[in-house]
Amino acid sequence: MTPDTSEPAAPPRRGSIGDLLRQLVDDIINLVRAQLEVTRAEVGDSIRQSAGSLAAIAVGGMFMMVATLCLLVALIAWLATKVGLVTAVLVVAGVLGVAGGVLIASGVAKLRRMDLAPKHTAANLKRNAAMLKGD
Repeated sequence: MTPDTSEPAAPPRRGSIGDLLRQLVDDIINLVRAQLEVTRAEVGDSIRQSAGSLAAIAVGGMFMMVATLCLLVALIAWLATKVGLVTAVLVVAGVLGVAGGVLIASGVAKLRRMDLAPKHTAANLKRNAAMLKGD
């Protein structure tokens, strides 16, 4: 065996506080970027997995619309035997128009009352900024 004649390793160099803070900020930025990439990948996978289900829902919705139209035609045909074709069409169209208007007005009123701002995200960002500032 040969004796170890290499010099002892130098102790690790310590950086200044500025260097340490810069490294900390870089690490935080890298962590946030990595988390965003993971989130983007997860969302992409979820969208790809749900595409078939969304297509089935869309086709099912189209079938339901056709079925509803058939029922409305049947209602008009039945009502036409009682009051005449033109009156039956006007009655069904009027009832559907009023019902649609009420639903639209109700939905618009609910949307106006909603606060769509991302409160939790904004609060988290403020808390993170305060933490980084040292407040």
